Amino acid sequence: MPVGAKLLRVDPDDVGVFVEGTWPGADYPYRHTMIWRALRRAEPTAPPPDRGPVASTWGELAYFGHQHGLITDELTRTEIEYAAREARALDSQRGGSA
Repeated sequence: MPVGAKLLRVDPDDVGVFVEGTWPGADYPYRHTMIWRALRRAEPTAPPPDRGPVASTWGELAYFGHQHGLITDELTRTEIEYAAREARALDSQRGGSA
């Protein structure tokens, strides 16, 4: 769930539907961060040789990213910023001061 998410509605089955805090506008830095996190978690998998350089799964996309040096262990500036926001949000929920 994005940091700063807000409750949009509660469905009849008591399930809350949350949206990004910037809704109805998209929080693109958050989405960008989530994509990078997913790519780093994905197990790189080579695509079938008969398909050519086309990725159809997260693993295949991660394979191309690692192969071309696009995916490394180094976090992007946006990822660091969102990790800090998440840490501050957790700290404030616990009653700490950040």
